[in-house]
Amino acid sequence: MGADVEVGISGRGEEWGEDGEDDVSVRPQLGADDGVVESCLCEQFQRNSFCRRLAEEAHVECRWMTFLKELFYHLFFPLSLPIMYWCEGGMNGIINRQYWGSGLAITQWMLAFAFYAMNILAAFFVVPDIVIANLLIIMRHMVLATKYGFYTKTDMAEMRHKILSHEALDDRTLFIAWTNPMPLRILKRQLLLAAARNNLLKCTQSLRVVPGASRNTVKEIMHQLTHEEPRKSWRGPSLPIGRAGACKLRRLTKVNVVDCANCVKNSCTDRELENRWVQICLSQLHDDPRCHLPESSDISSEEDSRPGSLVKEANDTDLDSVSLKKEKIMNDLVDLPALMLAAHLLQQSGYLLSKKKFGHQLLKSPKRVWLASICVAIVHTAIPYVVRGITETPFVWGGDVWYVHVANICSILLNFHAMSSSVSFMVAGVADFRRRYFSARLLNSLLKDGCIGQETLSEGVKAEMYTRVKTLKEAFLGQQDFRPQDVEAEMFARELKRQHERKKSDYHTGVAVDYGYACSILGWWAMRVLVLDFGLVFSRRVKYYASYFCIYCGVVMAFLLIVLFTKGTKDSAYIMGVVTFDLIVFIGLLALIVFPGGETNKMHLGHGATLVYKKMELATKLRGPLDGVPPKQREAYAFALEVMGTVSEALAWDNTITKVTILGFKAGSEVITALLGFGGAAIGIIAQQFTSYIGSSNP
Repeated sequence: MGADVEVGISGRGEEWGEDGEDDVSVRPQLGADDGVVESCLCEQFQRNSFCRRLAEEAHVECRWMTFLKELFYHLFFPLSLPIMYWCEGGMNGIINRQYWGSGLAITQWMLAFAFYAMNILAAFFVVPDIVIANLLIIMRHMVLATKYGFYTKTDMAEMRHKILSHEALDDRTLFIAWTNPMPLRILKRQLLLAAARNNLLKCTQSLRVVPGASRNTVKEIMHQLTHEEPRKSWRGPSLPIGRAGACKLRRLTKVNVVDCANCVKNSCTDRELENRWVQICLSQLHDDPRCHLPESSDISSEEDSRPGSLVKEANDTDLDSVSLKKEKIMNDLVDLPALMLAAHLLQQSGYLLSKKKFGHQLLKSPKRVWLASICVAIVHTAIPYVVRGITETPFVWGGDVWYVHVANICSILLNFHAMSSSVSFMVAGVADFRRRYFSARLLNSLLKDGCIGQETLSEGVKAEMYTRVKTLKEAFLGQQDFRPQDVEAEMFARELKRQHERKKSDYHTGVAVDYGYACSILGWWAMRVLVLDFGLVFSRRVKYYASYFCIYCGVVMAFLLIVLFTKGTKDSAYIMGVVTFDLIVFIGLLALIVFPGGETNKMHLGHGATLVYKKMELATKLRGPLDGVPPKQREAYAFALEVMGTVSEALAWDNTITKVTILGFKAGSEVITALLGFGGAAIGIIAQQFTSYIGSSNP
């Protein structure tokens, strides 16, 4: 009797510590020379016990004991360092929490000393804005503790037993993983966890592509999860050095489809669980006689599947290949795996996130978000001193004693960092909810029009267009009135117009799905399940963050009322200014989170309406004249109609459960109305107090 494999987000093998009838001791990180019998990860996916335990590991919940423990560590740092060292694996836990050995550690220590200095010196005098600084820094610690509260037991054990890389720590943060174009490793990992939660680990669903659609697009979409290009870290360029660097470089290059016998040997990449899962799904689809996929050589060949590789495509005489240069149309049946199309749709939602509106341009780069949050933090920090100067308060700084200046400097540091962090967390929440709305909209577009895609020209079309422009330049080279830039602009405009004319929707890829087959309906349903459950841990964390900021707005409004009753309007004017600004910022950001959440709920209902429309359309086709349709195709239509009815019923029940809520309220106009009501009342009270103060000061 051995121990089975515990596989968490990291995809590494460790002992479960439980016995079972089919358990096998597996340690992928060890070689055959270590005397350990290795077992293929592909075989593990075929075991129900492994799949069940993986689903338990993928379960998302906030562990409140972990949350309270991490909140204690952060609130009382550095006094909590001995306890952290004793309970969290020594220096491993301290370094992984970025209290030592990183640039962020310096900020952590500065904030800790500023927090204690401000509150200790506040015993000699009372400045009300210290209360706001404490509230903001406590809220920041609650956000960080919530992140650790959603860690699984495997993640916490991994933090205790070894030092994690910066890349691994960044992947678990909402800000880095969600606002950037999504890294492929996070995309595959979250798809694996979503599949484990919904019993889709062995998913062999695919969508039948309409004959005549571009076969190249199918290969490009399938290329997305089987290859990964090297990606520079947001922290800056870093060159891999030595054995560890070479291992990292191999991991960032393309993932080759290897045999099961070699899945834990000779390759760093092949030991990652999410990569093996994608390869297993592809191999199962190829072995399924009901599916019609491109040949395996088309998937594994880097040159054939890379957009813009025109030379070898032109020389390839295989009937299954498509020339990117001539855009040859194939009439054979091709299936697109639901897993691949789900990954493509999620990437498309990220592209729409940064292309649509001006405000979303902030989400294209973390530096832009940080710049915006820094500007908000500067205004928040400067308001108390500016208002004191305007109202001619005797002491703009609250006094002229040395400890007053020290406390004010600490308050400025805490207010600035806590406010900038809070705005960054909220903007990341906006990105999460907007991405989910775009994903739901693309799902509806795929079901309604049968196609989705980018709003730009494909690389193959651009290459063909510029090839024709070059030919024209050579043809007219001897003419005096010829201007190459005019011909190039004219050809580009003509090609762009042709692209827009042939689009069926705003998100066209060149692949059209035929819903006359039952496999396409089931594939779309599997896609919807994966997309809606994708990144569930991030969505849950955003809802907690939004709840914290709602509570903060309520607490500062209550604090304002207490100050107004205990002090005069002149003495509390700067507090009213800070509260007003914070309410405007946080209520505005909460509205930006809640509004797309409500639109997502509406779009989920729209999926049901669109599916009923497709069902009626197919039923009308069956009742109409079908003289030219063979009997086998009629049977396929009838079976697809029956499957549509079943999926419609399942979709109706799922919509009653799958709803975006904030503080127990359904996201949308209800929450926005409540926020605007409370915030408007508070701002009205502040305006009335300022008016009365101005009236009393002017005789």
